[in-house]
Amino acid sequence: MYYQPEAYGSRYFLFRLPCELETIDRIQERYFVKKPQFGCKDDFIPVLEHVCEMQREQLPIPESIESATSLFWALNEILDGY
Repeated sequence: MYYQPEAYGSRYFLFRLPCELETIDRIQERYFVKKPQFGCKDDFIPVLEHVCEMQREQLPIPESIESATSLFWALNEILDGY
């Protein structure tokens, strides 16, 4: 289907970019916001280390929405006391 769109009643939607790839690279470098390694800003990591009494490498990284939500609420409760 991808390589023979006409055989499936579709059409070939490929088109040339209106600019050079270097232009796209410059736009990406200028405007792309890199996702933080630990899911939060680096400024917040020392606070987490202090509150959780763990080093950065030991901090739990949620693997599901439920565990992320639980961690969020637990941190909110801890930080409310500060």
